[in-house]
Amino acid sequence: QLLMGRRVEEPSTKLTYYTTRVCGECSPSDLDVLLQLIHLQFISKVQPDGDYLRSIEQRLIESTRNELNDPKSVMFWETNKLTTQDHPFLRPIKEARIRTLDYEKACEIYNDRMSNIDSWTFVLCGNLPPDDVLEQLLTQYIGSIPKEGDPSSVKTRDTVTALLPEFPSQPIVKELAVGIVENTCETSIIMPLEVTDYVDPWSGTELQAGSSVHQEWREVLTVGMVCSLLQTSLLELLRFQLGELYSISVSESFTASPPGLGFPRTGAVTISFVCARREVPRVADLIYEEIQRRRHAGFTVSDMHREKEVQLRQLEEAKRTNGYWSSTLSNAAFSRLFDGDIEEAVAESLEAIRECVDSIDSQRARALLRQQIPTDGRDLAPGDRVLLKDPTPGGNFGAGDLVRVAALHQHQQAGGWFSRRPGVTRVLVQSGDGLQREWVEVEKVEELAPKKGTRRVVQITLCQWSIFDDFLFARTGVICGLVTAGAAVMYLRHRRSQ
Repeated sequence: QLLMGRRVEEPSTKLTYYTTRVCGECSPSDLDVLLQLIHLQFISKVQPDGDYLRSIEQRLIESTRNELNDPKSVMFWETNKLTTQDHPFLRPIKEARIRTLDYEKACEIYNDRMSNIDSWTFVLCGNLPPDDVLEQLLTQYIGSIPKEGDPSSVKTRDTVTALLPEFPSQPIVKELAVGIVENTCETSIIMPLEVTDYVDPWSGTELQAGSSVHQEWREVLTVGMVCSLLQTSLLELLRFQLGELYSISVSESFTASPPGLGFPRTGAVTISFVCARREVPRVADLIYEEIQRRRHAGFTVSDMHREKEVQLRQLEEAKRTNGYWSSTLSNAAFSRLFDGDIEEAVAESLEAIRECVDSIDSQRARALLRQQIPTDGRDLAPGDRVLLKDPTPGGNFGAGDLVRVAALHQHQQAGGWFSRRPGVTRVLVQSGDGLQREWVEVEKVEELAPKKGTRRVVQITLCQWSIFDDFLFARTGVICGLVTAGAAVMYLRHRRSQ
């Protein structure tokens, strides 16, 4: 009620992987009110009041129940479970756990987080008042927050506990059937990323993880650009050429990677698409094939030029928003680039973006794609789709043609690198209609359809549940946990009794 008529967003507290954040927004004329609210949030101790706790507990339970009925939330938590091997930090909070929470301990943790003001970094951006007025406000509301807590208990970038979630070593393909109305499926393909040993594209020297945080940051930025290139390539192939895909996105994330300098940068690349349910296997295979094709042929000059223009335009547009500078400044304070001077860390970050955009070319993008999404080591077998690296001697096929393996020629000597099977020296390839065939050396082909049994990948599909789908009845455990319609549950029980 006291904030009526004020354009102030009440400060909210958020616990991330490695930091605690307090965020708030206001109009320029209400900056003093926002700072007052932040001051009160830091000096006020939270106590486990009975009536208030019951209200909070009920809201948490309702939120948990709503998540169970939300297909997107179900897929989100299941994806976290599969890609991190059920890491405790990334588990959903269940209703039974909420009812047994130790609220005194929770209040103690919160009060401890908000106690040591010296461990906080304050970032302000936007239409700020003159420096003398701003300094007076900060002194009055932020500088007056009492110092409490043990300074030695404050965690730093290198002492905070590393979560270290582990990506599964074997591929996982899972289908989540839920009671959604849409007759489409949302599928995510997740593959691990790790910036460890890599070649510096500017000097050509091989670097180790942590040997240069500046080069490591450039590598992370380049990974993002390659993901954007791959998204454009997949979009053109699947939507504009096939016309059966509703949307597709390719994104990278390193948020769970430990901030300490002694750890490699780890993350994941996620390819998400929406299409008809019957098309999921075919679209997934086409995505794997396009990745393999780009690993071999790279991207065109026009692709690179277009991507550079997009990156520069997005950067210039983002610089005009408060959100960009707020996240850039706060992230710089906790990044590996930070060495005591935030201004220097931000300048280095922006310079790295410019260098990456100016310096990346097709060869560099192709090399990074091959490094971050390596081949899976599949044995060649009849029926496999392969890409020809050179024209065949008989002239039946040209370089870059997509053909199928019809037969393999065995020999006592070890075969070429691409065969993955000692003794294979030649491959009989044929056209799609089977009318043209020709033997080629195994070194002249590159695999295009990776074997799912050896790739480190998680593929999860969110689809509509149907009571007449025999395939889904094998997953009665998943269905019982998600279906709430009485008739559907009764039908399921009847089916199980049979």
